[in-house]
Amino acid sequence: MSGPSRELPIVPRRSGAVDEGDHGVHGRGIFDAGLLDRCISCGFCLPVCPTYALEKDEQSSPRGRITLMRALEAGRLEPDDPTLQHEASFCLGCRACETVCPAGVEYGPMLEQWRDHQWRAGHGPAPARWLRWAVARRLPLRLAGLVRRFARTRARSVDPDTPHVMLGCAERVLFPKVSRAAVALVDGADAPAAQGCCGALHAHNGDSTGGRAMAERLGRDLPGTIVTTSGGCAAHLADALGRDRVVEISEYLARSGWSPGTKLMTHGSHGHPRPIRVTLQDSCHRIPAAAKAAASSLMVMVCHLLRGGVSRVWSARSATPGKR
Repeated sequence: MSGPSRELPIVPRRSGAVDEGDHGVHGRGIFDAGLLDRCISCGFCLPVCPTYALEKDEQSSPRGRITLMRALEAGRLEPDDPTLQHEASFCLGCRACETVCPAGVEYGPMLEQWRDHQWRAGHGPAPARWLRWAVARRLPLRLAGLVRRFARTRARSVDPDTPHVMLGCAERVLFPKVSRAAVALVDGADAPAAQGCCGALHAHNGDSTGGRAMAERLGRDLPGTIVTTSGGCAAHLADALGRDRVVEISEYLARSGWSPGTKLMTHGSHGHPRPIRVTLQDSCHRIPAAAKAAASSLMVMVCHLLRGGVSRVWSARSATPGKR
């Protein structure tokens, strides 16, 4: 049951609205002025923001958080204000707001600058610090991945003309089947086992400088095209290395003309064909329109090959099944 919109008041140090006169005021140098001033407070971002949809609280929307950033930059809120700490953590960093913003606001970089400040040494949440420490250790990640049997290729040198499957840090340990499937699908791809974390977890958790350095190192370790299976990592890498270096796997397969070589079917308990549900979950991390279209076209291709019963395409985002 939905209730009335709930607005939590912000109490600034001085009287007056928090954003009163804050647009264009840059006193602390926390944010890039060109990024912070671009927002026109139109509200187009509210309907696509998951935290605003949950809370119906202006502060928990991109527009509200930019207002908080401006208040912090102008000195109208103290650096460790509880509201700033809460909203910097509460944002998912999905960047869905960027896809609908008519002013072209780059919310992702501003969120990283905000968290760099809010989660500076001694101020950030302990889980974020431990996470950054853990994923930066290459050898433990590699050993844990070996136990889980992640995909890896053994080559003395990395060929810049070969597509490279990015193994990721958490993915190789938690979801090793993803990298094995990616190597099987991308013809001629390699997956060097020595590669480290791309730095997205650092950039998204209070250390954007360290995160960018890790992305650049991964770019040197994997020269040429990097094929990714993670939306958050892809967005971070594309920002650091350039969109021409980073390709989402469905987009790569669509470009290369890939098609399934065998028909897909499954049988029920008595050997009779049964319906198959195929799931497409679009990443929320600002996947380019080309990648979204590629994923959809591959989904339709797979559905045409399904035999027996009615195949269904289920969009995890809309939760609405549709026949194909």
